[in-house]
Amino acid sequence: MPRGGEATEEMWTEMGVEHLDEFVPAGTLLEIERCVHERCVADAMPEIVFECEKTGLVVVEKPAGVPVLAGAAPGWQGYGNLAALTSALRRRRAAKDDAADETRRTKRARATGDAGKVWAVNRIDAPVSGIWLAATSPKLAAKANVWMSKTSLGKTYLALVRGAQIECGVRIDSPLAKDKESSLAVVSEKDGKPCATRVVVLQRRESEDVALVACRLESHGRYHQIRAHLSSIGHPIVFDSAYGDEDPESSYAGRAYADDAETRVVARKLAERRDAACAECDALIALTASDDATTKPLAAKRIHLHALRYQFSIRDVNYDLRSLRLPEFALDALGAAVSVDDVVARVDARVDEIESSRE
Repeated sequence: MPRGGEATEEMWTEMGVEHLDEFVPAGTLLEIERCVHERCVADAMPEIVFECEKTGLVVVEKPAGVPVLAGAAPGWQGYGNLAALTSALRRRRAAKDDAADETRRTKRARATGDAGKVWAVNRIDAPVSGIWLAATSPKLAAKANVWMSKTSLGKTYLALVRGAQIECGVRIDSPLAKDKESSLAVVSEKDGKPCATRVVVLQRRESEDVALVACRLESHGRYHQIRAHLSSIGHPIVFDSAYGDEDPESSYAGRAYADDAETRVVARKLAERRDAACAECDALIALTASDDATTKPLAAKRIHLHALRYQFSIRDVNYDLRSLRLPEFALDALGAAVSVDDVVARVDARVDEIESSRE
């Protein structure tokens, strides 16, 4: 039924209802179409870092504020998520290559009918940036997920956390469980699954009481592991309001539809696709047409957490996959001249130093 407002006569007419007091005969099959509106995401496109024909792996640089999957409705993928955007990117690239030279099409594309679509191998939270893994078929995605879980040599993330005095080298091994009510990871000795996070401090900023840290997972990783572990020791990730930090407007990519004030492109598109039986359609059209940016919803939540490096083995081949670039919060702390490889080398050296000092 229509939601978000009063049902108008036009809505009932569109749905073919003549009298509201009619009884529905037993055994009648009712089909109800729902107009689904995607959430606004960050205005950023993913980048393909690496593709492997043999394994079907596709490594992608994920922007913060873009969800991996839509999750808006069962069986509905949408367009503004990482899997859909990456698929569209690969399709455009394949079409361009095919137009230039038919022989450039890959053997896998010919054999499997790969039209550019990708399936998620792992999940990264929408507010997080960094590398993400996909595959060119559901079967390959499932295989790759098993490979990663069984042969993981470590995952490394960068985070900006509250509290400049966080201990360098601390190992957090509290077992974690997913709370059914809040959907957050919580420390639970009874129901939690074992996991461990090693934290290495890269820079302390006393004036702002924050620290840039590298977090290395000692296994495949658990749901919200880094976010929950850092929060559990009193050092939540900057802008991660779900785990105890503040939630200012600056932690979002911006106001939804704010850049449509002059062109009205989004408003016109919404009007073209308007569903008379959906009260939300009219509300969105009115919202995009408004000149008051402060009334527009905040979109694309971001936190200062970045997937920097994945290490694992597939068929006796070791993979060391790294992000294309450092996030802004890391460059602000370390300087624009510092590279991903510089940070990886620094983290490896600090971890080796910590491990040797404790032997």
